Amino acid sequence: MKWLFFSYSLPAEPSKARVYVWRQLRKLGAVNYQSVWVIPHSGDRLNELKKLIEDVEEYQ
Repeated sequence: MKWLFFSYSLPAEPSKARVYVWRQLRKLGAVNYQSVWVIPHSGDRLNELKKLIEDVEEYQ
């Protein structure tokens, strides 16, 4: 099985951004392991993760 790994950093405030990212990762089936999110690989999940990366970049 292939896996996707994702790690990010966002400012503490506003918390809205962190909550949004957390919820999106949970929707993808991600689990947090020692500050890294681990997601089962699939084409759909990869596309959704790419969108989430764009969102994180906008929040920074």
